[in-house]
Amino acid sequence: MGPRLGQFLSYQVEAALREGRLKRLLKEYEPPPLPIHIVYPHARPSSNVRAFIDLALGSLQTKPGG
Repeated sequence: MGPRLGQFLSYQVEAALREGRLKRLLKEYEPPPLPIHIVYPHARPSSNVRAFIDLALGSLQTKPGG
């Protein structure tokens, strides 16, 4: 079986790229990152929503060299 190509979201393949199991090709053609918005109905989020926001911010922020 020969090499395979695919297009993935960065968070789906981050570990595999870091570990060298995947190789990034055609990097110059990658689209720019898209912003993510978290929308909730109240002026002040509940503790559960706040915990999710904190988790998302820590996980989804742009990483250097990413």
